[in-house]
Amino acid sequence: MIKKILIICAFVALAACARNPVTGENELHLISQDQEVQMGEEQYPYMVQAQGGSYVLYPNVDSYVNAVGQKLARVSDRPDLPYDFTVINDSVPNAWALPGGKIAINRGLLVHLENEAELAAVLAHEIVHAAARHTAQQLEQGMLINIGIAGIAQSTQGTAPSGLLDMGGNLIQMNYSRSAESEADHYGMIYMQRAGYDPEAAVTLQELFMKFSGSSAFSAGLFASHPASAQRVEDNKKMAAQLEKGGFLGEEQYKRNIASVVEAEPAYEYLDKAFKAYSNKNYSEAIRYSDQGIAKLPIEAKFYIVRGAAKDRINQNDTAKQDYTKAISLDPTYYLGYLQRGMLYRETGQYKKAKSDLTASARLLPTSTAINALKAMPR
Repeated sequence: MIKKILIICAFVALAACARNPVTGENELHLISQDQEVQMGEEQYPYMVQAQGGSYVLYPNVDSYVNAVGQKLARVSDRPDLPYDFTVINDSVPNAWALPGGKIAINRGLLVHLENEAELAAVLAHEIVHAAARHTAQQLEQGMLINIGIAGIAQSTQGTAPSGLLDMGGNLIQMNYSRSAESEADHYGMIYMQRAGYDPEAAVTLQELFMKFSGSSAFSAGLFASHPASAQRVEDNKKMAAQLEKGGFLGEEQYKRNIASVVEAEPAYEYLDKAFKAYSNKNYSEAIRYSDQGIAKLPIEAKFYIVRGAAKDRINQNDTAKQDYTKAISLDPTYYLGYLQRGMLYRETGQYKKAKSDLTASARLLPTSTAINALKAMPR
């Protein structure tokens, strides 16, 4: 038994002989770069779908954000990662990163930014999370705890408390540590300057976040994993003072490139109200808000999805199917239209059509609803 524990210790000691590519500090490396990239590439499409799908209405917005992100990625400490930047169609102000450089920013955050440099500050922060292996570090901590507990369980004939065995999985779901957030702010400002942006925008960004610190929308999104604080504002000010003054702000360029998102914002207020009414089982109100939103932005698929779902609940099956079909025609890349129509086909005995839709939905996002429905489908 002691031999097994010594083997585990030797494995950890060997794995720990590595330096962080951003900070240069010695740290544990149980996950290779290839594994980071693989995890990101596998989970990124599903995460985008689960968070609201890609913002396909105005492809130029996604292209613009990706161009800014790639400009920053090229001057990062890990420019060889396969970086990808996408805009998610969701009103919640949020941004996040997966291992391997897979980064997303919500439509709901873009409308609050003032210039391209503030967008660069958001993306540079997320690039550091990927480049400095912050998510990988959380995974490795969980793996290490599980390895250690496995050794303890062996040495005590399997009597380790079962609750401890779950700690690794819980660590994976934890928010970034304060030190990780500090590193992302610090090195993100360095990346901004390298790319030609004014690092002062990272200060105004944090001041903006402080302004919205009491907002329920921000608390449900960005602040859940990136809490705002006066300390972060002060730290960014100190860092900005150490960096070269000036740089590109790009206020006009930013507003020109996201003008379509800003113009569509009043329509999305109706979408958010429609989804809220639907969740509260007020289906007639959900239909009314959807109708008002469609009048303003008829090319947004989600209006038809929520209206179709509301009609579905009050047994207006035919018009519900029409709404789902319209949603799929507008955005065939989003899973929810297929899922809703597939479940309705299943309920009305149209099993061949149901199987086709549910399969398409599960391919985009393998939800338990679609998978279980397919398993239970009559042959």
